[in-house]
Amino acid sequence: MTRAPHKGRCSERPPRFPPARQARNPDVAFADLVARGHAELHDLCARYIAAGFSKLVLVPLSEPANWDDELAANAASLLPLQR
Repeated sequence: MTRAPHKGRCSERPPRFPPARQARNPDVAFADLVARGHAELHDLCARYIAAGFSKLVLVPLSEPANWDDELAANAASLLPLQR
């Protein structure tokens, strides 16, 4: 299955983003739920960790071009947050 990458800004909901997710949290800004890029992902996860979260599940909204590269980049960005 080929998926079109999301080209919008972080304030826009990509077509693949479940409407139910936003319906459960209507007052939460989209940017507080979804990060664009590894730097935003690091910052978003750091905020959740600072708020007391200990488990986070990352779900891509589009298929990465290369899973090995994506996982390596995520590891480089997020492993420093591990306690």
